[in-house]
Amino acid sequence: MFQNTPKAPQKSIFLILGETVGLYLKSLKFLAVAVILAFVPVFILRMFLVGDIQEQFTIAYDGLADRLQDYFAGNIDIATVVGEPLSGAALNYALLFYGIELAFLPLLIAAATFIASRFVKNESASFGEMFNEVMPKFPKMLITTAIVSVMLFFMFGFLSGFFIIIPIYFGVGIVFFNNVTADSGRWGLNAISISRFLVRGRWFSTFFITVFFLVAYFVVATMIDIAISAFGLDSSVFIHLPVFLIRHLILAFFILAFALWYFARKAIYQQQIDEMERKLLEMFKMEFGETPNKKDDDTN
Repeated sequence: MFQNTPKAPQKSIFLILGETVGLYLKSLKFLAVAVILAFVPVFILRMFLVGDIQEQFTIAYDGLADRLQDYFAGNIDIATVVGEPLSGAALNYALLFYGIELAFLPLLIAAATFIASRFVKNESASFGEMFNEVMPKFPKMLITTAIVSVMLFFMFGFLSGFFIIIPIYFGVGIVFFNNVTADSGRWGLNAISISRFLVRGRWFSTFFITVFFLVAYFVVATMIDIAISAFGLDSSVFIHLPVFLIRHLILAFFILAFALWYFARKAIYQQQIDEMERKLLEMFKMEFGETPNKKDDDTN
């Protein structure tokens, strides 16, 4: 189903986005199922758990808006703006509102990585195969996401000023950790290490492309919100769930693009590994006049 043609190992982001458009349209039903399974529970949990904490968060958010106003007026510096601690209510709301979604997001990432993997291998896919691939890896992805979240939480919590670049540098280096787990099954610190290997030497391009994906998604999502408000649909309870799912279907497009980018980056290093093995084989043939026994190599 997901047919691919041979491409150069190093792809531009525009080529990847072009591939994503075609693959997204072909795999829309797979992604729609993943979105429904992952985010309908998120929507329900938010309705039951958030409650009136949102109102308390709004108060804290207004405080941040006031500090930003003071900053632009020249009354305070940026450290005061970002260094103001969140209130307990705001933190609780953030954990509930975004933490629930973060817990289910790996399902969509795993589904998109599965689809991208079949695409780059020129293989077809079925719903059964997707479930068999995705579900066993979901707990590993969830644990790894929790590890990364805790690490970043403490880094951002204890570092400030110039040193804030440390968690940013670390965060960009591990952007592929969930793709690694969904692709290979490696998780935890192993997945983090592999992601850092894939980003090594390409930190700035990784940073800018990641920011591009995030900004593009938020621009499209904001345009949808504006369109809904313009038609007066934002006050309708019945429109909340469909809009919520549509937003995540749009998110699925960028997650799929990210997965294709991961495989493109992986292919670059894979060619380096293949080239190294080829050179070692030539050295072996020059030294001993024969090729090593492949069967023996596989058993070592």
